[in-house]
Amino acid sequence: MASDKAALIREAPVYDGDDPNLLPAIAVIVHALADRAGAPVPDWVAGHRAPEDVMMFAWPFDGRYARWVRRRSLAVCAYHRVWFHPRTLDKGTPDWWLPWD
Repeated sequence: MASDKAALIREAPVYDGDDPNLLPAIAVIVHALADRAGAPVPDWVAGHRAPEDVMMFAWPFDGRYARWVRRRSLAVCAYHRVWFHPRTLDKGTPDWWLPWD
């Protein structure tokens, strides 16, 4: 891990495609990881919100599964309108396989 975690996320990503959810999805993950690490949230993060509520990884955001994820999601998900289970942040760590509830 870099000694200056803030440096890893300081620069805004560049994307000139037509997916309106890509930058908000990146922003919500950066926001959540910065909060968890106690690093400052970069200014560029606040400028990225999805036009409507979406589920990370493209599942339709409706029904029982969406309600289940929304109840467990971090507060930053509501701001960015991109929802995911907080254990997603543990992917690639030994904690990934622990129970999700």
